[in-house]
Amino acid sequence: MKGLAITSVGYQAGGAETILVKIKPYLLDKGYIIKTLASDLGTDNEHFNDYTFKNISSTGPFKLFFFLFNPFSFFVLKRMLKEYKPDVVHLHVMHEITPSVLFLLKRYPTVMTLHGSETFLTKLLLWKLKPENFKHYVYDKKDLNMAGKFT
Repeated sequence: MKGLAITSVGYQAGGAETILVKIKPYLLDKGYIIKTLASDLGTDNEHFNDYTFKNISSTGPFKLFFFLFNPFSFFVLKRMLKEYKPDVVHLHVMHEITPSVLFLLKRYPTVMTLHGSETFLTKLLLWKLKPENFKHYVYDKKDLNMAGKFT
């Protein structure tokens, strides 16, 4: 079986990349073929990825466009899928590769592991608290009372 792992950076920067590096030898030992696609971020670090796409960092008027569509990741993945033809794709993060690649992956069994979910889940967790956990019953982190902070 041929697998494709996609992550934002191709060096050990966090949990997603560490797990890729640690699990790959076990999968290879079991007869799997694993290739990795990642951005060129962190050029000073040793990269483990097999395929690389150019990162786009935009703060200007095209920020939203590049958040949704990175032409470099899109076309590198398109070429890679044609050449490599993976049996399964594992997305570890979506940020650098951008959601546009989902159109390319619709013909491939794809799994996504959400890493770093705490960045948006903390806002959702407030809604699981009771009104009594807030000073003025306003569902805002700043309005939490001691019981709410402890909870």
